[in-house]
Amino acid sequence: YHILTLTHRDASLETIGQAIVPGDDAPQMLRTLKTRFGWDELLYVATCNRITFLFYSQAPLGNDLADKVLSIIHPDLSAQVLENIAAQMRLLHGAEAVRHLFEVAGSMDSLVVGEREIIRQLREAYDRSRAWGLTGDHLRLLMRFTIETAKEIYTHTGIGQKALSVVALAFAEMQKKH
Repeated sequence: YHILTLTHRDASLETIGQAIVPGDDAPQMLRTLKTRFGWDELLYVATCNRITFLFYSQAPLGNDLADKVLSIIHPDLSAQVLENIAAQMRLLHGAEAVRHLFEVAGSMDSLVVGEREIIRQLREAYDRSRAWGLTGDHLRLLMRFTIETAKEIYTHTGIGQKALSVVALAFAEMQKKH
């Protein structure tokens, strides 16, 4: 399992917006990525504060994967802009990728910690990717365990009781320090 992601932690929302796969071309563009890089399965998630390419592949991955993915998605952007966006993307592998997905689904890696909307967004992204013929058993099983894990997090912790934005926390700290 691998994740190539651009999130609010690493980039501005404007930068994230520049990296979104264009809606009209999304199915074909994602099929192109899957074929071009030899990925067995692909799930694409785009929310207001992240884009994520979750893929299963045993093919070797180059260090310049983000550059290559972005140049396919947005061939119209200048090399400098693409390089800037790619430098802010993270590539995660194996257990680290799965852990990141669980944290996203459990709303621990979000601008609004505790918000349950991400579970719906992940399910819809999976359903779209499946309908486009991009996923298989590896991602089906991972998504099943991801949703189960997120439900466990919400059930056995207080994270979902009161959603709290990162901005609100920062503002509260500023107020404490006058």
